[in-house]
Amino acid sequence: MKKKSLILSLLLLLLYPTISFSKELADVKKINDYIQKNKDLKDASISVIIKDLDTKKVLFDLNSQKLMTPASNIKILTTFLALEKLGKNYTFKTDFATDGYTNEENGNINIKNLYLKMTGDPTFKSSDLKNMISKLKETGLKEIQGDIFIDKSIFDNIIYGPGWMWDDLEDCDDSPISNIYMDDNCLNVSLKLKNNNEFEIKTNNTINIDTSKLEIDEKNDEIINSELKGNKIYFSGKINKKTFFEKENSIKDNDSYLISVLEQLIKENFVFSGKIQTSLEKNDNIISLVNKESEPLYKILKRFNEESHNLTGELLLKTIAFNEDKKIGSTKKGSDILSKHIGRLFNESNFNIVDGSGLSRYNLITPNLIIKVLEYLYQNPNYRDIVYEAFPQGGLEGTLRNRLKKLKNYKVFAKSGSMTGVNCLSGFLVNDKKNTLAFSLMINNTNLKGQELRDIQDKILELIE
Repeated sequence: MKKKSLILSLLLLLLYPTISFSKELADVKKINDYIQKNKDLKDASISVIIKDLDTKKVLFDLNSQKLMTPASNIKILTTFLALEKLGKNYTFKTDFATDGYTNEENGNINIKNLYLKMTGDPTFKSSDLKNMISKLKETGLKEIQGDIFIDKSIFDNIIYGPGWMWDDLEDCDDSPISNIYMDDNCLNVSLKLKNNNEFEIKTNNTINIDTSKLEIDEKNDEIINSELKGNKIYFSGKINKKTFFEKENSIKDNDSYLISVLEQLIKENFVFSGKIQTSLEKNDNIISLVNKESEPLYKILKRFNEESHNLTGELLLKTIAFNEDKKIGSTKKGSDILSKHIGRLFNESNFNIVDGSGLSRYNLITPNLIIKVLEYLYQNPNYRDIVYEAFPQGGLEGTLRNRLKKLKNYKVFAKSGSMTGVNCLSGFLVNDKKNTLAFSLMINNTNLKGQELRDIQDKILELIE
């Protein structure tokens, strides 16, 4: 019997020299056979590594040192760096300030210039701006006698990541990266014609709607055009009662959008006849009037990973870059900080990281590096629970809500990542005995559809049971 086992092991090594596995994982042969015999994976590049984080033994390894396009698995590295450099309780601050008071009469306050300092808070909404204006009014402020300046001094003016696809830039998740950030830099609006021929409009944004050039036409198919200028959207074309028009688009000119919203709110609440403009000049000689603090980082990381929110990753990377030396934050600087930190901690240099979200195809990392980062997060008690909470749980949350429901013995906390020809899944498998495995599955260079690739990944994890 021993002889047969030895012969089988030698044959496997001869046939698949890049595969290694340990006896500790009972179904490694099933995983290996499934991958090698799967005709759909014949022309694809596939890398898999599974490691027991308690015994520190690698249970399965197929091409784990191979450079792969990770897509949103880059978010695991951004999460790691944000915890390391910013800390789990870090908050983003938005502040209204002034450079001086002019006079005060009967409890009413007048100021010279008003300054709005934004720090790239990925959670900031126009409703937050409204609340800040209300609090500003409660201070007794009546008139702004000068101008309003919006501080743009902390981030560079490169608004897209290197290697981002130009035909994705209409998507909200590929919007401009700026510290002037509100409503996810995303326009959401729906429009339909009611029975009384009035328009029913719903939106999460602070926008004004112009339907004066929208014609009711019940005889022909609808043709609806829309254009956003500042915070006003203009509809034109034809509409009928069967129409339900919904639009979600990137706000490309976020400066203009914020200025328009701010101008409307300011003029509704204060005497103001000056200009609102962005400024690259940093002014430290100002007095804070009202501020708003975001929720702590560990809560922001949940949305970042659970929804795979790209812009959060880019804002985090630029924020880390700015906080490093209080000089202009850039994607390049943030990527360099991440690369150096990985090099120091893990003695790794075989990778290329250019953004914080994984949108760029210039990103190249190995599954082995992902495992090192996951193991580091697992071993740090201050990080472990945060990451478990941040990563979506298989079968229950976020991007994994409809996946991995067949696993009975393990809970899965993992980050998915996909783009055309790429599908990745990396994270933790935790069983009832608190035994924890880290895994990274990356598939590149394939014409298989996303659902087919997700099914393959899920099947590999099911075989572990």
